[in-house]
Amino acid sequence: MRKTNKKGFTLIELMIVVAIIGILAAIAIPNFLKFQAKAKQSEAKTNLGAIYVAMLSYFSNANTYAQDDCFDRINWEPAGQNRYTYQCGSGAGTAKPQLDIILNKLPSIGAPCGCGNGCVNTVDVKDSLSSTTESTMQGFTSQAVGNVDNDTDCDGWQINDGKILTNPNNDV
Repeated sequence: MRKTNKKGFTLIELMIVVAIIGILAAIAIPNFLKFQAKAKQSEAKTNLGAIYVAMLSYFSNANTYAQDDCFDRINWEPAGQNRYTYQCGSGAGTAKPQLDIILNKLPSIGAPCGCGNGCVNTVDVKDSLSSTTESTMQGFTSQAVGNVDNDTDCDGWQINDGKILTNPNNDV
C-alpha cells in the first residue's frame, strides 16, 4: 500500500481566502480615501491660520484690514503646491464675502480650482467682494476653496477676524 502525501491548498480554500481579502479591501479602501481627504484639509486650516496672523499684523500697523491686493499687503503667499485656492477680503458686518458666492463664481473666473481641474496657488476674487472703503474695514473673511477627493464638489473653508474657522462646504 502506497501512502499519498497531499500538500498544498485546495481550490475552495484559496477561493475563501480571496473572498476574505476582497471583503476587507472593500471596507478599507473607502475609509482610507476618506482619511486621506481629511488630511488634505489640513492645508487649508494651516494656511487660513497664517492669513489670520498676517491680517492681524497688518491691522496692528495700519489700523485697518487689507482689502485690495490683500495678499501683497499682508506679505503672504502659500508655499509649495497647493490643493486650495485662497481668497481674502474685508468688510464690515454683512459686507463680508460669502463662500457660496466664490463657489458659484469659480467657473466664470477661469475656475482656479475647478473642482477637478487642479488648483493654482492664490486668487484674489475682487468682483465677488462688496465694495467698501478702507476706512470702514472692521473685519475680514479669508477663504480657501479646493478639491480634495477628485470629484465635482469643492471643499470650502473660511476664517474671520474673530478666528472662527468654519467649513461651510465640506467635501469629505
